[in-house]
Amino acid sequence: MKILFYLHHPAHFHLFHHTIKRLKQNGHDLMLVATKKDVLEDLLKSEGWEYENFLPDGRKDNKFSIAMGLAKQDFRLLKKCLRSRPDLLVGTSTEICHIGWLLRIPNIFVNEDDADVIPLVKKLAHPFAGKLLSPEVCNTGRPDKTISYKGNHELAYLHPDVFAADKNVVRNISIPMSRIF
Repeated sequence: MKILFYLHHPAHFHLFHHTIKRLKQNGHDLMLVATKKDVLEDLLKSEGWEYENFLPDGRKDNKFSIAMGLAKQDFRLLKKCLRSRPDLLVGTSTEICHIGWLLRIPNIFVNEDDADVIPLVKKLAHPFAGKLLSPEVCNTGRPDKTISYKGNHELAYLHPDVFAADKNVVRNISIPMSRIF
């Protein structure tokens, strides 16, 4: 299966890290798309993963720049999907909802924000999403599209099945062990 993951933030790297690794191990063809945000590219490079940066210059934090960035990313994702024809789009970005809807590609919008708290995401993504994957405590406003789970995003990378604390890391940054463990 050809699956495209869209990562907007370093937290999304951690959110999807183990899923991506397992899917790769199982022979799936994965495409990674990212934006320039903090250390996201460094994390992708540290894994040796190939990716395409859809917003290499970043963007300013004003309404016009956000709207232009969204339009650029929608267009770039449209071109990529027309070229590579993925079977599934996964991510936390509204772009996967738009392009998935337009090209009739199944998409999973992963979100842990209440629709009432972030109404713009509700307006931009939810009508176009194939499925909304959210913690059960979140109100997506779209129960017909929602797949809920007990937990939160952080369990994807802090669950004991995939994470073990390394006391040496704490020692190396000079935090007293009594404050941590």
